[in-house]
Amino acid sequence: MPRASEGAIEASAPKKPRLSSIRSLSIQHNATQLLDGLLFIGGNDCVNDLPALLSMGVTHIVNCTRETPDYFPEHVEYLRVAVTDEPEVAIDAFFDEACSFINKAVDNKRACLVHCSHGMSRSATIVLAYLISHRGMQLLEALDYLRARRRVVSPNVGFMQRLVELEIKVHHAASLDLQEYKKDRFAPIQNLALNPAPSA
Repeated sequence: MPRASEGAIEASAPKKPRLSSIRSLSIQHNATQLLDGLLFIGGNDCVNDLPALLSMGVTHIVNCTRETPDYFPEHVEYLRVAVTDEPEVAIDAFFDEACSFINKAVDNKRACLVHCSHGMSRSATIVLAYLISHRGMQLLEALDYLRARRRVVSPNVGFMQRLVELEIKVHHAASLDLQEYKKDRFAPIQNLALNPAPSA
């Protein structure tokens, strides 16, 4: 797994700090660090401070809102996932483009920030889709990984249904019990595991 210290940024940007400094910056700006500092998830608090973004090594941003501006297009490459946080929204229409955008950045050792208003539902859905489609994780595993680092992660029920559909497409089976998730989006991860059918 590549380390954050290997990520390149533009020559005019400040020298990238050590990982401990990146972690401190990300916490301060409500961004959660993933994949050794090559991927971040956060809310609106972390997107309008250019020095902080550059110090974290962020060169790519997936903006999962309709309302928040792309503040620094001259410094950062943006992808807009213009959706509202409503269950009926077809966020899966953006999965391929957003996951490819993230993967290209990560493969080139450039940090990508995925954000929505609170770093809870829309951005989490896109990050989970990336972990399933490009990191080989099952949905339950990806949700556990993300929640362990950002406890508020909780895609709305409609978005989770689309993630289950993606998991079935990629892995040919589901790992998360959608009915249990509908009962409690914040249920412990073990309660959301889809138990295999008993053998005949």
